[in-house]
Amino acid sequence: MKPQTRGFDKMKALYNLNYEEFEDLVEKDLRIANWLVYDDGAVSRKNMISDKSYFKTLRQRADEQGIRASDEEVLSWLDTLNLLFHSLKNVNERILDRLQIIQEYQIPFTKRRADYLLVYENKILIIEFSFDKLGNEYKFENKLSQAIHYKELLSNIMPNHIKIGTYTFMISPEVDREGGDIMSYNKYTQQDELANSEKMIDLSEYIMFFFSGSSDAMMHLGVVDGYEQSIADMINDSDDEA
Repeated sequence: MKPQTRGFDKMKALYNLNYEEFEDLVEKDLRIANWLVYDDGAVSRKNMISDKSYFKTLRQRADEQGIRASDEEVLSWLDTLNLLFHSLKNVNERILDRLQIIQEYQIPFTKRRADYLLVYENKILIIEFSFDKLGNEYKFENKLSQAIHYKELLSNIMPNHIKIGTYTFMISPEVDREGGDIMSYNKYTQQDELANSEKMIDLSEYIMFFFSGSSDAMMHLGVVDGYEQSIADMINDSDDEA
């Protein structure tokens, strides 16, 4: 018997993809796997790419799905698609094989759209991205509150057995106005890398942690205690072996 999918095809979202389809979207359809975030205003950045095929593809897709979005929002989709694409590269195949990726999901009975929902078994992870030069601390709290609000809205309409989590990703510029790479120390690899490299590993590790099937509370406490250092040790050990 096939699973019931009533309403699945009518879900209002920009994209609703499995992982293989998501990879194809980024690598083959849009061809933005090498996309970088430039340190410039949104309007200026948008003007530089508004005639590109990847921009037009996303604009057309939004129109087809009935999503009203500014050109600056379309630009932000390019940023986040690339960052999520590279973050998921570090997630294990057991999760990826059963992961559903929903972009710009409009929460029923509202006009609110979540940047991304990652859906795996009975868990939903809401991911919100933001890039704001006014100050990371203020903007992080703002986006965190937004994600928590979306969680509350979804919780009110989902069955009790569905677990919903949130994650906020603050985007850093990766290329300066002179075209030079903006580097930052990566605590996992213990070397300077592009500014979002550490954040993408943070996200990938959180995805695997959130979608873990274990119910052993003591095990989770042990994982959380010194979690970042254990990941850094594993990455450095693999680099030494290479």
